[in-house]
Amino acid sequence: MTDIENINEFLKDRLSGRTSFANSDLRDAELRESDLSGADFSGADFSGAELSEADLSETNMRGVNFTKTDLCGAELNKADLENADLSGAYLKNVDLRAANLTGAKLNNADLTSAYLINCNLKNTDLSNANLSDADLTGADLTGAILTNTYFRGTILKNAVLINASLIGEDLMGENLTGADLRSADLRGANLKGVNLTNANLIGADLRGASLCGAFLRNANMNNCDLRNADLDDTIICGAQLRGSNLTGVQLNNADLSRSNLRNSDLSFASLIRANLKGASLKNTIMTGACLSNVLL
Repeated sequence: MTDIENINEFLKDRLSGRTSFANSDLRDAELRESDLSGADFSGADFSGAELSEADLSETNMRGVNFTKTDLCGAELNKADLENADLSGAYLKNVDLRAANLTGAKLNNADLTSAYLINCNLKNTDLSNANLSDADLTGADLTGAILTNTYFRGTILKNAVLINASLIGEDLMGENLTGADLRSADLRGANLKGVNLTNANLIGADLRGASLCGAFLRNANMNNCDLRNADLDDTIICGAQLRGSNLTGVQLNNADLSRSNLRNSDLSFASLIRANLKGASLKNTIMTGACLSNVLL
C-alpha cells in the first residue's frame, strides 16, 4: 500500500494531471467535493474517508476498500467497482448509473435514494443493505445476496433477478414491471400490491407467498410453484401459467381472464368470484377446487 502522508500533496498531484493512485493509502482522507474522475484507484484504501459529493465517475475502483466511507451524493457513474468492499458505506443519493459492482460487498450499506440504473450487481452482497427509494431500473442482480435487504419505494423495473434468493423478503407495493425473475426463490415473500406486469417468472418458487392485489398482467409464470400462495384480488389477465402448480392457492376475486392455465394444477384452490372468461383450461386439474360464482 502506497502511503500518501499529506492530503494536500495528493490533491496537488491530482491537479497536475496525475491519474494513477493505485494501492494508495487514503484512509480517513477529507476529499469532499473533489474531482477525482477518470483516475485509477484500484486496490486503494478509502476506509473512513469523506468523499461526499465527490466526482468519481469513470474511475478504476477495483478491489478498493470503502468500508464505512461517506460517499453520499457522490458521482460514480460508469465507475469500475468490481470486488470493491463497500460494507457499511454511506451511499445516500449516490449516482452509480452503469457502474460495475460485480462481486462487490454492499452488506449493511445505506443506498437510500441511490441511482443504480443499468448497474451491474452480479453476485453482489446486498444483505442488510437499505435500498429504500433507490432506482434499480435495468440493474442486473443475477446471483446477488439479498438476505434481509430493505426494500421500500424501490424501483426494480426491468431488473434482472435470475436465481435471486428473496425468501421471506418484503417487496410490498414495489415496481417490478418487466423484471426477470426466472427461477427466483420467493417463498413466503410479501408481494402484496406489487407490480409484476410483463415480468418473467418462469420456474419461480412462490410457495406460501402473499400476492394479494398484485398486478400480473401478461406475466410469464409458466412452471411456477405457487402452492398455498395467496393471490386474492390479483390482476392476472393474459398471464401464462402453463404447467404451474397452484394447489391450495387462494384466487378469490382474481382476474384470470384470457390467461393460459393449460396443464396447471388447481387442486383444492379457492376461486370464489374469480374471472375466468377467455381463459385456457385444457388439461387443467381442478380436483376439490372451490368455483363458487366463477365467471366463465
